[in-house]
Amino acid sequence: MNTNPNNNYCLNCETPFSVSRSDNEEIYCFACGQSSKDSKLSFWKLIKDGVSNIFNLDSRIVHTIKDIIFPSKLTKTYISGKRKYYVNPVRLFIFTLLAIVTSVLWFANLDEVKFGNKGMSIRAEDSRMLDRYDALVDTLDIVNQEAVIDTIRKKLFAGVKKTELDSIGSSENLQLWDMGDKVRAYGITAYDAVHLSRSEIYNKYGVKGFFNKIMVSQYIRVTTNPSGILDFVVKNLTWAVMITLILVSFFLKLLYIRRAYYLVEHSVLLLNLHSFFFLLLGFTVLLNTSVYSIFSSYGGDYDIYLIGIPVLFGFIVHLRAIKNYYGHNLFVAMIVQFIYNTAYVIIFFFSSLLVGLISVFLY
Repeated sequence: MNTNPNNNYCLNCETPFSVSRSDNEEIYCFACGQSSKDSKLSFWKLIKDGVSNIFNLDSRIVHTIKDIIFPSKLTKTYISGKRKYYVNPVRLFIFTLLAIVTSVLWFANLDEVKFGNKGMSIRAEDSRMLDRYDALVDTLDIVNQEAVIDTIRKKLFAGVKKTELDSIGSSENLQLWDMGDKVRAYGITAYDAVHLSRSEIYNKYGVKGFFNKIMVSQYIRVTTNPSGILDFVVKNLTWAVMITLILVSFFLKLLYIRRAYYLVEHSVLLLNLHSFFFLLLGFTVLLNTSVYSIFSSYGGDYDIYLIGIPVLFGFIVHLRAIKNYYGHNLFVAMIVQFIYNTAYVIIFFFSSLLVGLISVFLY
């Protein structure tokens, strides 16, 4: 191992130093930035560098967090050429998007019990166990013991149906509009829904037609794995947000077609605005899950404050960003904000619909 502190080249990238140096003089590699003193390794230096890397925040992160409530400032600074002062807008967008998706999935804690009387897998196994119990009873000599056996059956299998009678679409609390009634007509049992493949179900129960197969497949998907609903929705909304961001950038380009704004400027502003709103949404989710339980113990409805205040704050930040970046007065900025919000909702709706349909057909 080479630990000579007087090397004339960088030990990290092996680039020769551009200037000669005296003994123990510290210089930095122009190619990778590593210090020449990093070549001398000791136990204490290992500990010192490790602690420093853990607690030393990149200045760009500090600047970005400090100015995140000023999206127009972030955008102007980045567009003007100061690319190292703030975190890259795309990187910031991806990081905050992943953070909010993770927080929503974490705090939602969606489980099967919320959507049905029982999880489909448990329900199917209960029905199967009831069938086996009845089959076992049929093999026993239980003359004059029918009442006892019937009482045991009722106690052990209260609310459980036999496999052939427990069809999906009949017992779920989640009906998915009128899909439950249509699926129930096929008589697909809960046990088959859990254990058979989609093609086996189509063949066994005579499911014909492309849209009927899609309907049955998605209903089984939801009822057999309700905890995957939120994951499915969040992932699709994530793609919808990305598509919306691109399309809204083009919309703003058309809106300001008579001004000397490049498409990338609108995109950077939108990225910074989205990053701010993702952080605000994450803060709101955290606030509602942690503080609501404290407030609710005193009685009263605090939802209007826990949700309303962040929404109002987000509205003000958005309005100020439009006003400051595009140089409008307050009245014009409010009109532009209304047009922007209307266009965003419409574009996001159709983007979500498109992504949802593609996901349904490809699944």
